[in-house]
Amino acid sequence: MLDNENLEDIFLELLGMTDAKPFECVGTVDEVRWSMKTIVEKYTQEERPLPYLATVFMDQVPMDRVQDLLEEGVEDNIPADYKKLLED
Repeated sequence: MLDNENLEDIFLELLGMTDAKPFECVGTVDEVRWSMKTIVEKYTQEERPLPYLATVFMDQVPMDRVQDLLEEGVEDNIPADYKKLLED
C-alpha cells in the first residue's frame, strides 16, 4: 500500500497537507504523521529502501516537527480508567 502512487492525494489529506479534513476514524493528522515517522525510522534502521509514500512524507513534513505521541517507556497512551475497563 505504501508503494501505491495512486494513493498520494489521499495520503496528503491524511497528513493534513490539503484543505480536506480526514475522517478521525482513520486517525488524526498527528497520529498519521507519528505513524509515518515511526515507519521511516524503522526502514532506515533496517537499511531498507523507503516505500513511495514514505518518501512523499519525508518531502512534505519535517521529521523534527512531528509530535511524539508516546511517553518514553510507555507502551500505550490509554488512560488508566479506560485501561481498567479493558482489563475487566
